[in-house]
Amino acid sequence: MSKIKLLFAGFILNGIAFGSANASPPPDFTCAIPAGTILQREGYSLGDVLHVYDDKLALETYGDLEDQLPLSDSHGAIDYFSKGDIRVAVMPDSAQIELSDGQIFLCEKFTDGTIESEVVSLAANGAYGTSYGSVVRSAPSLGENKIDRLPEQEPIYLLRNVGNTYDGYDWFEVEYSEGLKGFVWGGTLCSQDKFVKGVANQC
Repeated sequence: MSKIKLLFAGFILNGIAFGSANASPPPDFTCAIPAGTILQREGYSLGDVLHVYDDKLALETYGDLEDQLPLSDSHGAIDYFSKGDIRVAVMPDSAQIELSDGQIFLCEKFTDGTIESEVVSLAANGAYGTSYGSVVRSAPSLGENKIDRLPEQEPIYLLRNVGNTYDGYDWFEVEYSEGLKGFVWGGTLCSQDKFVKGVANQC
């Protein structure tokens, strides 16, 4: 059952009735909405959380169907949802609510603290992985010196995630071939056993 079918309590969606007992789904983005805007409602701010559902965006977890915004335009990695005086621009890691009077409210990607800490811990404490023909560099950047090239399926050990994201993947300090160390771009790595944030996939 899709997420959108579980969103609005007290309404009938796709022929199925839902009540308020459904668990609230986690938001995709969280936003700080100050008082004194058209987003203010009785006792709360509409738009504190955003839920993105392909061609629609909801401005709260449980609310009226009129609080959905349809997809209105797309430019590259940015999707725009708009209706009336409200437009929301959604990017991979952030979003912003834009009102017709020029006010803009920034939103951050929602992350579950427990899941994130588990991923960070795994990256910090090390994990086994495999190379997809990685270039090893002296520092975590494409502009740094090449010190080695790993063959396909070369076993490696991910020592730490050093961040410095490039094209959607992070840089890692790795150990390989009897204790040698260097920096490898995560887009050419996979992790074993568990997925490590920042690498291409799980082996």
